[in-house]
Amino acid sequence: FNEAHNCAYIGEAPTTRCVYESTDGTLASVACKEACGECGGVDPDPTPVPSPSPVQNTPSPVQTAACLDDPDWHGKYNADHTCAYVSESPSSRCGWQNSDGTPASVACKKSCDECDGGGPDPTPAPTPSPVQSSDCSDDPDWHGKFNEAHNCAYIGEASTSRCGYESTNGTLASIACKESCGEC
Repeated sequence: FNEAHNCAYIGEAPTTRCVYESTDGTLASVACKEACGECGGVDPDPTPVPSPSPVQNTPSPVQTAACLDDPDWHGKYNADHTCAYVSESPSSRCGWQNSDGTPASVACKKSCDECDGGGPDPTPAPTPSPVQSSDCSDDPDWHGKFNEAHNCAYIGEASTSRCGYESTNGTLASIACKESCGEC
């Protein structure tokens, strides 16, 4: 998104616009949590639910239904990377996207602990195993598509929100920065 595509604009069509990225690689779903329904599990564009009586003021069931994992969502590189798989390592996987660009943090609200709007619980850094495979390292040449300073070290400073960043050729940080994203 840009100056014209602010959070109010994103909120007009959150289903399609919450996957927009700013020039620094920040997803609209991260920057515009309220507009994208990331606060308190409230749907930003709820379908009105008829109440049984005009006097009764019953909370909408949309609020509780919003805190579910999408059973059809999976990562764009592997159909086995479902919300259940994301839940095994939410700190590094909730930034993953599907082929439509929908991040796991949006589709897998329960697995990513996005139900109360508080975001995932902090997860301690993984303890490195004594023997790591040779393919578990950060690509020293990888950087984000909007800023060359967004390298694997930068990704590792906030892996929960940054491992979904892409390079100019579309390679996800979670693939190129395996060590920084906790994928070892």
